[in-house]
Amino acid sequence: MLEFNVSREIAILPLSLYTLGFTIGPVISAPLSELYGRRIIYWTTMLLLVVFTGIASVSNSIGMLIAFRFLAGMGGSGALAVGAGTISDLWDMKSEAGRAALFYTIAPFLGPTLGPLTGAYIIDQYHNDWRYTIYVIMIIAAPIAFMACFMKETSGSRVLYLRSKNSMDTVAHIEDDTMLLICKLKASLLRPVQMMFLEPLVALLSIYTAFAFAMMFSFFGSFLGILVGFLLAIASFGIFNATLFRKAGIKAKGRPAPEHRLYASMLGSIMLPIGLFWFAWSPRKDVHWIVPVLGGVPFGWGCLAIFISAITYIVEVYTADISASAVAANGILRYCFGAAFPLFTLQMYEKLGIQWAGSLFGFVALAMLPVPWAFFKYGSVLRKRSRYETRES
Repeated sequence: MLEFNVSREIAILPLSLYTLGFTIGPVISAPLSELYGRRIIYWTTMLLLVVFTGIASVSNSIGMLIAFRFLAGMGGSGALAVGAGTISDLWDMKSEAGRAALFYTIAPFLGPTLGPLTGAYIIDQYHNDWRYTIYVIMIIAAPIAFMACFMKETSGSRVLYLRSKNSMDTVAHIEDDTMLLICKLKASLLRPVQMMFLEPLVALLSIYTAFAFAMMFSFFGSFLGILVGFLLAIASFGIFNATLFRKAGIKAKGRPAPEHRLYASMLGSIMLPIGLFWFAWSPRKDVHWIVPVLGGVPFGWGCLAIFISAITYIVEVYTADISASAVAANGILRYCFGAAFPLFTLQMYEKLGIQWAGSLFGFVALAMLPVPWAFFKYGSVLRKRSRYETRES
């Protein structure tokens, strides 16, 4: 940033630290939402997002900007933790919740896809003043924070607690909130980390989805192709569920094995390296610009298909509380990768060149390609050896 006279690496830190904040906020807000409900989390986190973003917009030093962007990410990320809970509160998870959960799942991928396009347009319109990009975030976040003030509580346990508290006829037997909160915080902090080291199923799928998510930060120029790929990923996931998954359910005369949720990620594991190699070797002077943009189609397809399929699989494998920790582990690693990759990706492309830097990522994707296929074949064995409670145990 010319205004602060800092290196490019330092200038990227506000983005990286903002993303890193997403790993901390949900760990705190998730157990709080179980005790005090979803509504208070939306109120406080959206307010913190607006306040810290506003302070960041008037920063007079790079240190101040980095600090308050980190606080904005940490404070505003509460919705990441309670959003899935709100969906399960409002809709039947076996039917109506599907569409809502799908949009909720896609949202984290739309940020790094549409953000560079939107930010570039805003900076171009406002004479390269980066502060306007933060103003836009405030303009979007402030009305949402205001609307959150009028939302009703959706957490069933919180609603029952409030009813029993206000009723003279019901004697409530409520555990001490402080001790319960401490126990839940320990679980939310320790269990995801433990699962990353003790559960191969969680560890490998989390690393795979984290890599796919982080690679989004290398495809700033192919947003149109990526969006098309997202649509194809959604379509393929739906088709697999309506055909192969349903057929497996009929054959099993009931609930099919969770591994049948992995069809989309198996296809995505092939699409991801295709997109990476395509994008690496197609940008040349004698090649039309649409060719590398089209490389974003298999890339976006692979990224989102892997993510949706992997998360659905994890949720199907474990019981509710354990699956929440497994998904949290996935989120922590995903946003850690997302924070780290922008710090070295540009240097890689400059030193290795577009072709070989992109190919390096492609080879990593090839090395990870067998992951969903291996889980499809050996997942049942891993589930039986799990240290944690699964739905079949």
